[in-house]
Amino acid sequence: WYQRRVRGPIGKLLVDDVWTLPVGEFEPIPVPDFPELPPEVERELSNDARYLYRICLAIISGNVPDTLASAKIGKMVQSRWLTLASRVCRLYVSCTCDDA
Repeated sequence: WYQRRVRGPIGKLLVDDVWTLPVGEFEPIPVPDFPELPPEVERELSNDARYLYRICLAIISGNVPDTLASAKIGKMVQSRWLTLASRVCRLYVSCTCDDA
């Protein structure tokens, strides 16, 4: 249902399997105050929250590990903002600076 309501070129890309896109030479986004979670706290996060945390770290560092790049992300559902945010971040790392 929600996937049929997504519009525009970016929205249409987000409903696809964004994890199959190659990682591009994206522009890292420095966030000096981004919190670094201790491993025991990170382990307690849900899979969706842990993925979002890790993809944010990848965007900050400019380095996306292969396991993160190929990790599947949950379906887009209106009530699941975590998966939408994760898909936006994954789409971002698949773009090159020239695409922007």
